[in-house]
Amino acid sequence: MFGNVSRQLPDVRIPPNKAFNLLVEKQFAIREQIRAEFRFEMFSAANSVVFAGPQTSITSSTFGTISLTQANTPRVVQFALRLVF
Repeated sequence: MFGNVSRQLPDVRIPPNKAFNLLVEKQFAIREQIRAEFRFEMFSAANSVVFAGPQTSITSSTFGTISLTQANTPRVVQFALRLVF
């Protein structure tokens, strides 16, 4: 039907996932033997969307289209407070 063309196109690639992660950490001395550690982490800080790759099957009616489903995780923020003694 398609001659020598493969049914999948391995050379078609999805856009790269360029995640920007952020970490801020601060230690506070409470007493000589006791300290508190505060930690703030942000994963995918820019919250940029990476869509799923294009349809690579030649027989598909949606060949070459990129679906609008998000391939990466959205921004995640977490805080931590630790007491070390």
